[in-house]
Amino acid sequence: MKNISQKNVKEQDTVLFSWYEVSICFYIFQKTFHMVSGHQNKSLIGGLYMAFAMFVFMSVNVAVKDATASYPLMQVVFFRYAFSIIPCLVLLKAAGGLKALKTVDIKWHFFSGCIGVLGLYCLFKSFHVLPLADATAFSYSSILFVTLLSSPILNEKVGPRRWIAVLIGFSGVIFMVNPTGRVFQTGALYSLTFALIDATVIIMARLLTKRNHPASIVFYFVTISAFISAFFLPFGNWETPFSLLHWGQLILLGIGGGIGQILLTHAFRYAPATVAAPVSYTSFVWGVLFGILFWNDFPTPEVWIGCSVLIVCGVYITYRAHKIEKAKALKG
Repeated sequence: MKNISQKNVKEQDTVLFSWYEVSICFYIFQKTFHMVSGHQNKSLIGGLYMAFAMFVFMSVNVAVKDATASYPLMQVVFFRYAFSIIPCLVLLKAAGGLKALKTVDIKWHFFSGCIGVLGLYCLFKSFHVLPLADATAFSYSSILFVTLLSSPILNEKVGPRRWIAVLIGFSGVIFMVNPTGRVFQTGALYSLTFALIDATVIIMARLLTKRNHPASIVFYFVTISAFISAFFLPFGNWETPFSLLHWGQLILLGIGGGIGQILLTHAFRYAPATVAAPVSYTSFVWGVLFGILFWNDFPTPEVWIGCSVLIVCGVYITYRAHKIEKAKALKG
């Protein structure tokens, strides 16, 4: 009886945190806007936006991890996408409204939405199986997959230094999953699948930005993903929320995700990738703190070491890619 009572208190804490988190999201967005407006250092502005975006996304992930314990995964995916549309409308309005939605690439938007649903399902499954910090650490392998895919799909030349960084990065992944085969078969496999799909979505976004506004890409992605995930709800993937508090949790995790997307867009608008990308790894810090606070999860030494290797390799790959692009721009 005592254990059940403690569990209910813990669940209530995380549900209430979801409500608190969204109010914090709005406050952060407002304060960040006022803080950076008129500031001349664009890198600092972008870095702040990225830092706050990571806090928002990890706060949303706390709500997701809690919700997946009570509701079907696809239902949580649906709420995450469906209510992200609301903040994304702000991005669309700033981009010119309905005019920005003009596209000739609807089939590729649809493809991105399809794999996006699968990717988020895998990510949420990893949150359900793994500690929050562990799942976050594995997801950092996304940049390694982006480098692997950019050569055959985007015809980008990847030099030997970045290939070495990719190999070292994957060695960090192997180090994290090596201790127990059970972890590899479940949580890590879902996380790595998400990382591969996320990399594919990033590659698709790079291709789509040649003929589409970034705001329209985001809007099509979340809207199409919401409709696709909704299709699966009648097939055993719906559980009516237990209370208004739970309804609010599910709705607000979507809105919070949309706010995070706005902050992320502003981050890359103001700061180069060499500044924004390293700051994005602060999400691991929040993952550790929230994991300890809500689930008493402490990352193992293998996760700390493997994640550190991944972060260093990710920062180096970003730096090298930026340096090469800058050199090309100077040449012509």
